[in-house]
Amino acid sequence: MTDTNRTAQYRANWQDERNSAALYRAIAEVERNPQLKSVYQRLGETEERHSYFWEAKLRPAGQPLPRFRLNWRTRTLIFLARRFGPASVLPNIEPLERIDSHKYDLQPEARA
Repeated sequence: MTDTNRTAQYRANWQDERNSAALYRAIAEVERNPQLKSVYQRLGETEERHSYFWEAKLRPAGQPLPRFRLNWRTRTLIFLARRFGPASVLPNIEPLERIDSHKYDLQPEARA
């Protein structure tokens, strides 16, 4: 993979992790069960830490971080969670997490 492709992949990974963090935090905001709220908060924190990993890969390459914007999927899921509750979006999250984990399987730096 060329440096340009690698950098683009790092940026995409960073964006994905930031979107996931925002989604889990939004779910935590509307979750009424204190135990589940805590789980979602921790998941948001974990995803945020994952984004720091990709930030650390971008900085040595001299790449500025892109301006973060929620993608359409995350905006939609947050809207649905706020409108209809966390249970309305949870069936959509697990497949997205599985897809992301398979994507990382193809990236040696993500395995560490």
